[in-house]
Amino acid sequence: MKNSGALRPLDHLAAIEIAGADAARFLHGQLSNDVLNLADGQSQLTSFNTPKGRVVAILRLLRDSEHFFAVLPRELAAPLLERLGRYVLRAKVSLRLSSELVPCEAPGAPHRILVCTRPATPAAPDSAAVAEEWKHGNIAAGIPQIYAATSEVFVAQMLNLDRVEGISFTKGCYTGQEIIARTQNLGRIKRRMLRFATASDPPLAPGDTVALDGFGSSTVIETATAKGGNRELLAVVHLEPQIAEPSASTHPRLEARELPLPYALPERPT
Repeated sequence: MKNSGALRPLDHLAAIEIAGADAARFLHGQLSNDVLNLADGQSQLTSFNTPKGRVVAILRLLRDSEHFFAVLPRELAAPLLERLGRYVLRAKVSLRLSSELVPCEAPGAPHRILVCTRPATPAAPDSAAVAEEWKHGNIAAGIPQIYAATSEVFVAQMLNLDRVEGISFTKGCYTGQEIIARTQNLGRIKRRMLRFATASDPPLAPGDTVALDGFGSSTVIETATAKGGNRELLAVVHLEPQIAEPSASTHPRLEARELPLPYALPERPT
């Protein structure tokens, strides 16, 4: 954990601190990635899921010796803290959400987060712009995020977590593992997250449902303003138009063009 100094705080995010002798094993049994092999000073993308395999939250998990920091949108931090607390039981684990901790953007390292001590001065006036830049960077990288409006809606593969190293398929059991593994073993996923650009004026927010040509009813996952003023978004879509929901016509139509993702989807061979 560092002093914020010249780092740019990401005030739309929060950090849950997980500590104690059993912290690594506890998290390994709850999250979708391999926590036991996470090296000190490293981070990983991971998810906490319901027993039915639906993603409750996507986390950036950082390890600092025997301490871990789970970084996620501020609106989900307190609910996730409460849910994780239900599983502690007799484990030697402490969980806390502290106001003096703030996730910060690591300079010169896109998509890397550090957890810092909050500066004594109030949030900078450009904090909203910093958050927008961070979101746009993640959209360009095809990295999903979950908010309250999209929590418990999607299985991990619909959010491409299997394509951005957010799931370990060799680690053994964790909450939701059976459904996520079964989805992977079926070999074809009919709904995936894609990237789009739009010049549409109506504001978009995570959880909004729109009708996209060729994909039918689609759910917005993340949206941000790109350079030039256009908006970019990640949305979960139907990959087979013939199975697109008949009700798609009841949703607002969004004129958007698909943008490439920096990784391949097996369901969409190039």
